[in-house]
Amino acid sequence: MVQKEITKKEAVDEINKTVLFLLREKDKGKGEIDISDFLDNKLEKNIIENFDRTISKDEYEELIFKIFKGKDIKIGKFDFKNINSFLEDLILKQNFRDKNKIIEKINDRFNIQQEQVNRIKKYILRKYRYIASDYLKGIFLRELSEGTIDDEELLKIGKKERFKINSEDIKNIIIMQKRKYQTEQKLKFKEKGKDKISDVEDELHQRRIKSFSERLIKMKTRFIDKYCKTPKFDLIENNVIEGKRNFLYKCLYGGTEIYVRSISEQGEIENVIIEFKRMVKGEKKSVKLDIYKIRSILEEPDGLKTFTQKLKGLNFVLNFPNFQEVIWFLGNFMTEQNYIPQKTAQFLKENFKDHVEKLDETLFKYTIQKSSKFV
Repeated sequence: MVQKEITKKEAVDEINKTVLFLLREKDKGKGEIDISDFLDNKLEKNIIENFDRTISKDEYEELIFKIFKGKDIKIGKFDFKNINSFLEDLILKQNFRDKNKIIEKINDRFNIQQEQVNRIKKYILRKYRYIASDYLKGIFLRELSEGTIDDEELLKIGKKERFKINSEDIKNIIIMQKRKYQTEQKLKFKEKGKDKISDVEDELHQRRIKSFSERLIKMKTRFIDKYCKTPKFDLIENNVIEGKRNFLYKCLYGGTEIYVRSISEQGEIENVIIEFKRMVKGEKKSVKLDIYKIRSILEEPDGLKTFTQKLKGLNFVLNFPNFQEVIWFLGNFMTEQNYIPQKTAQFLKENFKDHVEKLDETLFKYTIQKSSKFV
């Protein structure tokens, strides 16, 4: 006969019934029992094994603390309500974050015997997580109300508080507070009446746009400062080809070779050709941008779309994480600051970079519009 697999709900219900039964027996005077009896490592392991590991160690401990919530939690003669305020003071007022140091402080303050230290440790660590979680909830709710809604930005803010809890737990708190914030906003909309809902929504929308715009501008500024000033281009060729003067400039950018060929006649620039070369899986790959041809492409009815697709192909050799950074790079790298001659730089600006900047503006608006729809 095949034995029926136990579900997590059944395991939780069974553990819940057993603990409550033992507590009732204790209340009747039938034996002494406290929370540490249920948090014993060996007992925890046996219970989890008996229920075929359908419930994890953390879930089991969470259940035990939930059952004891509202009760006077004791381990032997030690009453935990005596340390709760001291623990909160250490974390919130004195900014202690190291769990071991917190336990040491509590041990010294309440003269806890060494044999009891490990028995109370789980309670202190669990209480630490509760306090940290409540504190972060308040911070995230405030940040959301001020317009900071990007998950990565909120995660950074949470980590700055230095609580010893993992990133996944912080992310879950962010998700929970976003839901709470959304619910609160909906309630505010209802209270202000249907006629005012659109105004409130527009205010929130503008706040989101402002937040995302500022974040994107900072990202762009950091990128330009880091990637678009060095290294410098060097002149490696100066000769006449088919009656026209050719200047060839080269720079090594990371693992990519970048060549800028300037073609002129009687001192006036006629064309600039940019070539990117990079080793990809042992084979040198290259992509060229002929600025004269690009100018012709942009004059066509569907020119901007073709231009965009052509630039996307560059990332095969530039190897940036996303297309937005390719655009920032192309708009800010090949300038006079990198020893590109003035006339060549001006030709690139008028016939190439101005179009790249327009594409950047379009991408910026699209990114903000898309991102600001989500909280």
